[in-house]
Amino acid sequence: MYRYYLALRFIASRPINLLGIGGVMLGVWALIVVVSIFSGYIREVKEHVNTVSADMVIVNLGNGVKFAVAQGILEADQNVAACSPRLVWGGLLHPNVEKGGPTTPIPGALPKNGPYVTIVGIDPALEIATTGFGRWLEAVTDPALQVAQDTLQETRNWVLLSPLRAAKMQLARGDSVPLTMARLQQTWDGGMTQFGRLDPQLVGCFSTDHAGFDTLTVYLHIEALRSLIAKGNPDFTNEIAIKLRDGSPTATEQTRRRIEGALFSHPDFQYPQPLVKIAGEQEQGLLNAVDHQRGLMKLVLFVIMVVAGFLVYATLSMMVTEKIHDIGVLSALGATRRGVLQVFMTCGLAIALSGTLCGIVSGCITSIYLDPFNAWLKQTWDIDLFPIDIYNLPHVPYHLDPWWILIVGSSSLLLGLIAAAIPALRAMRNDPLDALRNG
Repeated sequence: MYRYYLALRFIASRPINLLGIGGVMLGVWALIVVVSIFSGYIREVKEHVNTVSADMVIVNLGNGVKFAVAQGILEADQNVAACSPRLVWGGLLHPNVEKGGPTTPIPGALPKNGPYVTIVGIDPALEIATTGFGRWLEAVTDPALQVAQDTLQETRNWVLLSPLRAAKMQLARGDSVPLTMARLQQTWDGGMTQFGRLDPQLVGCFSTDHAGFDTLTVYLHIEALRSLIAKGNPDFTNEIAIKLRDGSPTATEQTRRRIEGALFSHPDFQYPQPLVKIAGEQEQGLLNAVDHQRGLMKLVLFVIMVVAGFLVYATLSMMVTEKIHDIGVLSALGATRRGVLQVFMTCGLAIALSGTLCGIVSGCITSIYLDPFNAWLKQTWDIDLFPIDIYNLPHVPYHLDPWWILIVGSSSLLLGLIAAAIPALRAMRNDPLDALRNG
């Protein structure tokens, strides 16, 4: 029992041990907070991507493909519940000067203050049956920007924007929204780029949980977009969204293989070969990049833990030097070498355990309350730790993984014991007579 009592006395008598506790606490805190934010970001991006994606999407369709042909192939599969044609094109969204819109970029306009958007031509009825498009229309909270589904069926000269982009561009219902697109026109000498313009009216907005998708995407009626892009091909589509009856991973993969086989065997889909992608695969590159950065950040933060271990070693090494006389007295009174070793190992364990527990508690509290703190900073000092135009999320995400917390805590304790073992072994090997003589 004397071992634990002496260990606590040695720690309490030297305030410099707080430096070791603080170092361990800082390392554990950083590993928990940073990794929890990265994990939360990856999880929310996955959820948002799945929200705005269909169960399955066919891309890389050739210019001559007609939706009616693909629809017949898809509906023959028992697991396909619905499918919807899309015409996805890049374009420029211009301010409407005639309506008094801004002629210069608006500070804070998303994304990156640029006019480049992804224009998606859809058949409203089929899109609502296939994806969550109907929910996105209902999610708009501003009555002035809400739109009924029937309105999208009655006319084709309409456009849908996100509420944020509409607000930044100072657009209201009924305003004209100029869109410019380009297409390659084949000629005898190779080809030339032709530009076209549409001026649909803003009839309302859509809103998803994916801020990046909302600010980059513009919806038009597919027939209006075809009239400009696909002249001479009234059934042209370059992407098809699919809704599955059974969305389990096994059933989804089996359905993909069946669809790929059916498409590849059809003469209209042999070149270029279409790609059948499951929900989330189109954003897999982004998710892999973030996951790679999380791995690198773990490696960088581990250096902090090494520094914390060095602090534990340094403080205990100085303690052993100062307690040489006490070690000699203990040995003279009958303390064994093993007992001396346990005294200083207990000191190292107490320092590591205190720092680990404080780091875990403070890390979890910081992760939970970082978003309210960021909101306070933004409102009070105009400092945004997690700007929406960079991360495309309206709040600071976090995900506290119990398994990761256990790994961090265990590693911290192990590192503290390793750091304490070196000075503890030095104390154990001291000769009692030399310790009393030199003390």
